[in-house]
Amino acid sequence: MKTKLLFLISQITLLSCQSPVADTEKQENRFSEVSIDSTQVEESVTDLQSSAEEENSEYLDWQSVRINGKLPLIASVKQIEALMGKADSVVTIDWDNTCSSRYRSSDSKDAYYGGYEFEQFGDSLDFQGVDFRKGEDVFLQVNNLKLSGATT
Repeated sequence: MKTKLLFLISQITLLSCQSPVADTEKQENRFSEVSIDSTQVEESVTDLQSSAEEENSEYLDWQSVRINGKLPLIASVKQIEALMGKADSVVTIDWDNTCSSRYRSSDSKDAYYGGYEFEQFGDSLDFQGVDFRKGEDVFLQVNNLKLSGATT
């Protein structure tokens, strides 16, 4: 895979070398077309992505993370309240002092449940963050890995 990429780079380098013939061609036609086989480029990119995934096996699949080992990071208000009770607070966002790109809509609010912070948009709660210092019952779980205040 790395060999293919080096080969592709070397071809581009060789094609761009300065020579008297190249200078003449440049003067005659300032915009020459370069033909690249898109299939070969796509295969190289796919190979790079595959090798990166093979090399980096230590990552958390965001889709498999569970709040207190039970709910996904995007859940309904009803689901979260069934697990944790009513919200500690639901706060209107101060848009003058907040980065708006963090939120889906100007109608969003910040909702706090124990050590968890969510963006509340209608009946949907999107996980924003967690403060593990809030207690032993505050944790995230991915398969057999439990992340909590006791995680070292």
